[in-house]
Amino acid sequence: METQSIRLRLVFEDGSLLSEAQRSDGMNQSWLLVEPNQHQKISDVCNHLLHSFNLRDSCPNGILLYMDGFVLPPSESTRILKDKEILCVKRKEMGLAEAIEGGDAGNLVDYVEVNRKEPVNNAMLLLTNEEEKLEDESSSVETVSKKRKLQSSNHRVSGVEGEVVRLLSQMDSSSSSSSSDFAYSSYWHLSSSSSSEDVSSSNTYVCNSHVLSTIAQATFLLFHDTTSSSEPINTTTIDREASHDRLVQDYFGENPVYGDEIFKKGFRMRRELFLRIVDDMEREFPYFRLSWDARGKRGFSPLQKCISAICQLAYGTIPNEYNEYLSLSERTSRESLQNFCTSIIQLYGQEYLRKPSVSDIQLLYAAHESKYGFPGMLGTIGYTHWTWRNCPTVWRGQYMRGDLEFPTIMLEAVVSQDLWIWHAFFDVAGSNNDINVLNQWPLFNEEVNGTASTCPFQVNKVKYKHGYYLADEIYPNWATFVKAFTYLDDDKRKKFNATHESARRDLEQIFGVLKSSWRVFRNPARAMDPRKIKNTMYACIILHNMILKDEGLAICPFLENDRPTDQKGLKVNQDTIEELRCQETHNNLRLDLVEHIVNTCVPNLDY
Repeated sequence: METQSIRLRLVFEDGSLLSEAQRSDGMNQSWLLVEPNQHQKISDVCNHLLHSFNLRDSCPNGILLYMDGFVLPPSESTRILKDKEILCVKRKEMGLAEAIEGGDAGNLVDYVEVNRKEPVNNAMLLLTNEEEKLEDESSSVETVSKKRKLQSSNHRVSGVEGEVVRLLSQMDSSSSSSSSDFAYSSYWHLSSSSSSEDVSSSNTYVCNSHVLSTIAQATFLLFHDTTSSSEPINTTTIDREASHDRLVQDYFGENPVYGDEIFKKGFRMRRELFLRIVDDMEREFPYFRLSWDARGKRGFSPLQKCISAICQLAYGTIPNEYNEYLSLSERTSRESLQNFCTSIIQLYGQEYLRKPSVSDIQLLYAAHESKYGFPGMLGTIGYTHWTWRNCPTVWRGQYMRGDLEFPTIMLEAVVSQDLWIWHAFFDVAGSNNDINVLNQWPLFNEEVNGTASTCPFQVNKVKYKHGYYLADEIYPNWATFVKAFTYLDDDKRKKFNATHESARRDLEQIFGVLKSSWRVFRNPARAMDPRKIKNTMYACIILHNMILKDEGLAICPFLENDRPTDQKGLKVNQDTIEELRCQETHNNLRLDLVEHIVNTCVPNLDY
């Protein structure tokens, strides 16, 4: 069930957020359409507003959204929003870390004096006065917080809060920005949640003391080496923008270092096709859009994420194989691959995983008859296995097979003469055989539901209603399958079997092409979720068909108005099922094909 879009009413109380042209157009009060599938959190909506209204110059620290006078946290889900909700957009002010660096920290904390009685633990020793001597940590002591002065202000802060500010101010100069932001944000959340009048209450203070204890432990682990405090902390600086510029210079510049042939060999497709995929993903999916983090630092570009995903599919490498070149971490590379495969299916699945239409079937009939001498042939059908070593133990029984060493997932596909994959079914445990997969595969749903296009053909002066697929001996004797003869009594059957075998090489060739182009199939599947493995398989099949069309090798063009009929809500036709599974029609069709092939000369056919 698709999630409905949400219409929001935006109010910009501060007119300086918008440009003069935007204010003159009356955009102080605007409508905004939010797609819950794309904007799952409030932070996604904020990034969308920054991009749509060009607010990055006027709001360098970001924006905050208010509803009924209350702020919406960035991590909150957009399900909290309702249609026609009124949101107030405000500029995000300077945080605690910037205030301390700018010498204005004294205005952030009020003078507080707290009398407390609580157990002393090791973490609190970081926050108490260094001159205090504690003889027994488990005993209860009564202390009075002492007033501290901040170096950048004459304002006084006291007690545990003052110690946190002093500690973080000293650590800010020698610590990484990400760790410092964590401690500052934790303290700021605490100081803003309670005023100076409420701190005197015992309940509020107990809560604050526990939060401050956690902050103290985190800052100690982040900023100090437990073995030697004098040794510097090893930090890694990731220059994402430099990595992007290097990638553009090597492959996408006006005079790239690597030309078109090297690009196609390395990334399996032409540069123009790849750029079209990147542009479509950047336009449709927020994950692939360029964004900035809370510190104002630039994130990874769409090119970096898509290149990482393509390399993992094309070479079957581990996620962090190209982290030195692309500056992507292992987690980001893995997320890029998952989002890339999902986006490929959503964007191009309707065209490149479509079922053949009326015009497609007619073109397939003509192409197969001219090359192989089989009139009415739709393609060849077969299967392969993809090893899944990381299969969970509880599922290994249903994915194991006696003749294979590891669990596998089966792919059953139909391929035409141009190596276009028309049908693909990849969701069956490896312990099944072709018959079990065929019973689960919706290959003949259109014929059974009565929505299939009528495309009859004639063989040996006999008219047949449904097209057929070339299959091996394991498939049943249905009217839609044509198999080779088991016993060769005469020369006619020998010639038919040779022609049948030559035509079925397309199927064996397509599995080899997939495994050579997308080497991820050569290695065992790494994901533990079968849905992710399924998305990877379908994404590679779609990319394979896209490359065929881009190179002009596809037999059938895509016609927007020539789509198969929707099958939802249709009843099953039992008579059609009997027609498809009729063994007599299977035998008669094969005999007619024998006579047709014997009397037909097919050029360049390897018997």
